[in-house]
Amino acid sequence: MMNDCAHNGLFGVQLSNSVHLPSWWGIAFSESYDVSKYQSLNFWIKGDAGNESFLVLIKDKDNNDIEINSSSLKVKVSNLEWNLVEVPFDSSTLGTDSVTEIKSFVIGVPESDQIGTICVDDIYFSSKVQ
Repeated sequence: MMNDCAHNGLFGVQLSNSVHLPSWWGIAFSESYDVSKYQSLNFWIKGDAGNESFLVLIKDKDNNDIEINSSSLKVKVSNLEWNLVEVPFDSSTLGTDSVTEIKSFVIGVPESDQIGTICVDDIYFSSKVQ
């Protein structure tokens, strides 16, 4: 169990899986949310032991589920410091056409033979550089 799960402020989101039980947290929008003016979904992450795996699931406007594994994001989860995760809304990252509208996104610790705990904080969309 992690003592400090906040990057900024008082609170963050702590996600822990048990053997073969995943853990998820996310946001669903009442209508499709226009992300065309944004470059990426960003958040800060820190692990209990380090090297934990995580997933980001995005549901696009057509109800397609897009799964992004932490290994494809080239970010290492550390137990010593917080690291910024950037999930670009482009086709090379998402494996599909660029996403312009989303219905939800979820961050989670996947089902695994290993138990892991991560903290996630300061979740935001990054604007495109003009």
